[in-house]
Amino acid sequence: MSHVFISHIKEEEKLARELQECLKRDFLGNLSIFLSSEDLKPGEDWFKEIIDNLQKTEVLLLMCSPRSIDRCWLHFEAGAIFIKEKPVIPICYGGLKISDLPPQFHRMQAITLDDPKNIKKLYEVATKLLECDLPPVDYQEISRKLVALAAKQKILFIVSPDLKHKYYDGKLAGISSHFEVIPIDYSDINDYMAGDAYKREYVKIVYHHPHPAISDPIYLRLVERLKGDQAFLPLVTFSDAPCTDHQAATSTYTETVFVNMLSTLIQRINE
Repeated sequence: MSHVFISHIKEEEKLARELQECLKRDFLGNLSIFLSSEDLKPGEDWFKEIIDNLQKTEVLLLMCSPRSIDRCWLHFEAGAIFIKEKPVIPICYGGLKISDLPPQFHRMQAITLDDPKNIKKLYEVATKLLECDLPPVDYQEISRKLVALAAKQKILFIVSPDLKHKYYDGKLAGISSHFEVIPIDYSDINDYMAGDAYKREYVKIVYHHPHPAISDPIYLRLVERLKGDQAFLPLVTFSDAPCTDHQAATSTYTETVFVNMLSTLIQRINE
């Protein structure tokens, strides 16, 4: 039986498990697929178990997202297999493109979950391991299911109370398949950012104020909050005038309606 190792982070376990189930089902259980979050038992020496499974692995599937790509365990497991000259297949999703992969992964045959043709390539690797024919499966449907489980990156969107409902009336839905915009009004800033959870939860903070002014107390308080918490979240501010990026003051966006402005903003974050 051929052995496959799926390397993933705990937060993306559902996606990894779904991929595991697809491969097991479609290849009739002839693939032994190790998923550390599921297969490690309480009381086991988890490090030894991982090493033992890496030693017998013939193909490593590396689950790569903006959240996972910097985690040390993915790099450790990829290196352990690569040095054995066994295939390592980075699988990109959640807004991470193949071109975004670290240099050490560029020599590997990466794929993306949102392309059914790439799913077929992954299955072709399995057929070579098992020396069998491709199973009659719907690659488009498999891609759709897997992409649906990929966690979206969250953007914290701060607006005035009277504009919150106006902006969040469904217009933000569908702006991006990779981002989820969470709106809060000014009065919730302190409570929402009281702990450290927001640093891990969001990839960017967006702040809208109708009339740009350097003395804007909400904006100044927000900047101080970020500095005080030593957060490394990019802060983007915009008004009904052109939008400016707090980290790159030279960036400008043409004046437009709100939805188009935010769409442009998200597209730039995703580039």
